[in-house]
Amino acid sequence: MLLPVYNGATYLGEAIRSILGQTFTDFEFLIIDDGSTDESVAIIQEFHDPRIRLFHNGTNLGLVASLNRGLKLARGEYIARMDADDISLPHRLERQITFMDSATDIGVSGAWMESFGSGLSTVWSSPLRHEEIVCKLLFESALFHPTVIIRRLPFQNLGLFYDPEFPHAEDYELWCRCSYQIRLANIGEVLLRYRLHAQSLGQQQREGMFCSASHVRRRWLIQLALDNSQTDTFHDALSQWKMEASYSFLFKAEFWLLQLVEANASKQVFPEPFFSREVAERWATLCRHATCLGLGIVQYYRRSPLCAYGKLSLYEMTVFLLQALLQREPPGNIACRK
Repeated sequence: MLLPVYNGATYLGEAIRSILGQTFTDFEFLIIDDGSTDESVAIIQEFHDPRIRLFHNGTNLGLVASLNRGLKLARGEYIARMDADDISLPHRLERQITFMDSATDIGVSGAWMESFGSGLSTVWSSPLRHEEIVCKLLFESALFHPTVIIRRLPFQNLGLFYDPEFPHAEDYELWCRCSYQIRLANIGEVLLRYRLHAQSLGQQQREGMFCSASHVRRRWLIQLALDNSQTDTFHDALSQWKMEASYSFLFKAEFWLLQLVEANASKQVFPEPFFSREVAERWATLCRHATCLGLGIVQYYRRSPLCAYGKLSLYEMTVFLLQALLQREPPGNIACRK
């Protein structure tokens, strides 16, 4: 287990206890202190467990440097990840190691997680198969970083480390880069509780994360021969689910998504039919967020060529129809324009 920490005293003890209390017990627990100035080190030293290996950076080097140091220090067959403010469920390591032992072709796997701390508990799900994960990587990360487990030797043999040029999206960049050489997977069950709070990295560094992620997505668009400043910006908006409930926006989105399908048919960057299905799912989500347009949005959705690649289930279609019939406002009070 690899856990970097920088001034994480508030939740660190709970995170450590969740690892030491795992049903699978044969592991080393690497904790990298990244120059903390609070009580983090004192809290770690309160745990007298021989599995803990504490290392100090001396000064604050940043998350990427701490992660890369941990990858080099690790001695086990696998390297599992977690952040200092999250909680691993007791059976997490047992479940992930059993999966990796049986799926010997998988180099990195993650799991679903449940967010908490914001008043509402939400399950974050992600695709399970390598082909589905890779296709989703055009838009966003499909492996939740605090849940991943890595097969150590393939990573070391291929010289795979986190790239400091992509701060706050270093995991997304790494999964994209290693997807050419290593198969990815997810376990379709919640194995970690992901804490949301004002001091979390995702809240503090959101702008930097979006910028780094945009550079990662642009590398995919270059391979598809679709990159330019205008298309890159619109693709980023779709990837971040910045939606408008208007026909003008949906027309633009449909045109772009069809371009992606056509470009991939030519360049064969992503596996089919998985890529077309991913794009069709994006189209369905955009339309379902525009139900304030009334029943016309259902007809608009069904007439799109994108529906040939994947359709909503009967249940999903029924809910879509009812919401459009009632002209319900989309989540987030997105402005509705004809």
